[in-house]
Amino acid sequence: LTAKDRKDGVQSTYTYVSPPHGEGQLLLYKNGTFYYSHSVAMQSEDMFSQGNWFKKGDTLILDNAIKNGHVPIQLSYSMDSTHLLDSFRIGVVKNLKGDEMPDGLVAINRDSNICLPSYGGMCREQYKTIDSIKVVFENGLSSGWLKIEDRPFALVTPVVQTSFPITFYMVFDQQKYLIGK
Repeated sequence: LTAKDRKDGVQSTYTYVSPPHGEGQLLLYKNGTFYYSHSVAMQSEDMFSQGNWFKKGDTLILDNAIKNGHVPIQLSYSMDSTHLLDSFRIGVVKNLKGDEMPDGLVAINRDSNICLPSYGGMCREQYKTIDSIKVVFENGLSSGWLKIEDRPFALVTPVVQTSFPITFYMVFDQQKYLIGK
């Protein structure tokens, strides 16, 4: 551990290099949290994960803070129609910083009808009303079904309750690793 690692509360750090695929680093903090980053060769953004860790015997278990099917999203309703794309009433998915997440696809009405808000709502099938939506990201993560409120609105925008793009988030759901000597 470096002096900075110790100051930051890091208990252990693991690094691996896998040419030509990149390099990964896992930081285990004394408070039971972890941060994992993976730099991929010829990719502009690093993949990462964060959550809680614990040991059970000689096994290290990593568990994400964000679970698949439970990406935290709130819906923002607006009467402003200036941001409508081709009159599609669901806005491009955003995060808390207001950054657009164009890889956020939207399923409509508890169905497999997937629409692309960033492309003006291009959908697989037609629909007459919207009673619920589910946001699905290209990396496989998704929200649960979100009920559309019965109120007037011109545009509803899904807002992911994170400050980072979900695209680069790796899922570790009870991921287990054997700790060797």
